[in-house]
Amino acid sequence: MIYTVTSIQQLFQSITDKAVNLIKNEQSMVIQVQGEIGTIDETIKYPILYSVTLNEGKEQILMDIPKSLIKEREISSGQFVKVTGVVKSEINTNTRNKLVLKIQVSDLEAAESLSQSNKYKENLDRVQTILRLKTGARPFPLKDNVTITIITAKNAKTEDDLVGGLKPIRDYFQISTKYVNILDKFELAKEITQAKSDILAVIRGGGGESEFKIFNEPEVLEALVKFQGYRMIGIGHTTDNALADIIADFSAPTPANLGVEIKEKYIDYLRMLAKIKAQDAEIKTQDAEIKRLTKEIEENERLKATEPITAPVREETQKINDDKVKQRIIFFILVSALAVLAHIAYKSIF
Repeated sequence: MIYTVTSIQQLFQSITDKAVNLIKNEQSMVIQVQGEIGTIDETIKYPILYSVTLNEGKEQILMDIPKSLIKEREISSGQFVKVTGVVKSEINTNTRNKLVLKIQVSDLEAAESLSQSNKYKENLDRVQTILRLKTGARPFPLKDNVTITIITAKNAKTEDDLVGGLKPIRDYFQISTKYVNILDKFELAKEITQAKSDILAVIRGGGGESEFKIFNEPEVLEALVKFQGYRMIGIGHTTDNALADIIADFSAPTPANLGVEIKEKYIDYLRMLAKIKAQDAEIKTQDAEIKRLTKEIEENERLKATEPITAPVREETQKINDDKVKQRIIFFILVSALAVLAHIAYKSIF
């Protein structure tokens, strides 16, 4: 049997009608779907925005959305949304009666995309990593001949910035520099683990955001936690903090800042030493004076025992002199005791 064009068109129409009726039977089923909403043209005067796309990569579906709903929910083009609605079918006369399926939207709200959700989970995992590592602060090394290990990128000269910040007390420190592939978490963690210095300074210049992810890696963080000395981070960024910044005892945006920080803390230490030495010298002077006065009393006692007393006046004069010497000794003993107590209190505080 040979069909005419009209009969075939009628056949197609019959098939389409059956499909429409089938869909109508399923319209009571509420559907929720997420995706990125397409272009929203709010200049359209109609109350319904027809055939708005909902995208997922190259795939898309069409939606009819009440314009008031877009305004109420403050939805904009390209936003990730969650759509609630039912399946709607229509015959598109502009495409020779092609059956078109859409979502007739009854509710619409902003949603969190998969990438946003993954980023949130990643950040949460990092925070849990920090808590699990149980980090603790390390004190700045107040001692003579401080050793510093600088870890920096291969072929970089960022350590010059750090060392430059130490002037004019550079000679108080013993510095060694270790060059690593700053993007290799295993190599970086290994150098941190092997460092045995008083201060560890991990430094680098600027770079792209992706290059700083290494300072969130568990291997690097664990190595920093295990290092027993004072930990400093200067990795050349001023925006988002890496987890290594949180673990470090001091973090700065540039290596030069680390040098200045070390210099200022060590100068405070040198000033404290100078003050303690001055107090020690004062105590020694007072001790010497007490010894001199004690010797003078002993000499006077010896003279009293060996020389005869010839007149009451001489005995009274001698007694007065002895009392004055004793008073001076008591005075110096009190002053010395106060100085010693102050010295002990200062050392206990600092």
